[in-house]
Amino acid sequence: MESYSIPIPKVKELIMYLPFGSSYRCAILILCVTGARLSELNAMGLKSLAYPYLVWKVGKNQRGYRKEILPEWAWNEVRAYLGAYPASPEHLFSFTGETLTSHFNRYIRPNLSSEWQEKRWSSGLIKQEYIYQLKSLRHNYATAIFFAELNKWGSADLAISKTSCRMRHSSTRLTAERYLNDADTLGIRPGMSFNLADELRNCNQSKLVEWL
Repeated sequence: MESYSIPIPKVKELIMYLPFGSSYRCAILILCVTGARLSELNAMGLKSLAYPYLVWKVGKNQRGYRKEILPEWAWNEVRAYLGAYPASPEHLFSFTGETLTSHFNRYIRPNLSSEWQEKRWSSGLIKQEYIYQLKSLRHNYATAIFFAELNKWGSADLAISKTSCRMRHSSTRLTAERYLNDADTLGIRPGMSFNLADELRNCNQSKLVEWL
């Protein structure tokens, strides 16, 4: 089965390309460390910030809310962003998830390494799509959560159930079939201690400017 995750070095490359505190980098970091859907960026506002948590309404016909702890280094980035750019109780960002994807493909992706330019045919599509996509960051997160739960409980069934609940998936089957085939891409092995936030924490830059 095809992997939909993005190797950690490539995620770091993307983050470090973007200026510290910029809106695009801040949004992408949130996707990385929460596993939120791109569409759920639209539901995040100042009211979502409840240190140390980020709380938002889930999308894609799901009910309820998700609550995830942001690592301290990510909070520092959010604070830098809010100190430079306006946000409202309803909207952290001036763009939607769809707009972010469009901007990324047009202005950011072409400046990244060749792996970011590669495409493949996917089932059900009549054209090729990029292998590495922003929505793949959700796969990274779900895979990391699954193996953390597996190491904690020692039961794959329980780990899938807890991962599915945390990600607000419609079924555990969806979790197992779509989100847990990416361990090799991320370099995770059973029993291995792997913390996604720790892997990304050293992607800092000092320059605070906005990419246009």
